[in-house]
Amino acid sequence: MKKYTSEENLDQSDIDSFSKTLSKSTDYSSITSSISDEKNQTLVDILSLLKKRNESVGYTAQEVADELGISRITARRYLDEMENEGKLELYLEYGKVGRPRNKYRIGRDMEEVDF
Repeated sequence: MKKYTSEENLDQSDIDSFSKTLSKSTDYSSITSSISDEKNQTLVDILSLLKKRNESVGYTAQEVADELGISRITARRYLDEMENEGKLELYLEYGKVGRPRNKYRIGRDMEEVDF
């Protein structure tokens, strides 16, 4: 592969050549494996957290995020995924004003599972 200095102008064929070389030399299997391991651990952490709390009192995505040190959006994505799989139950908690809060608790099928 040709080496470039910062003063040289690149054209599209140079960029395409570099891109092809880079994609051939990158091993993504270790990256996806570590992402998968991290996701699985986060799922287990969430389930363990919810199992600790009284089953009638669930967690909001923000509460899960605060407890585990992850973003609220990440927590919500995992909670929704597990709710769709039947591992969690979603219910609404209504306050005096404003929107109801989504709260999650362990699903009936998961109550007996140890983490």
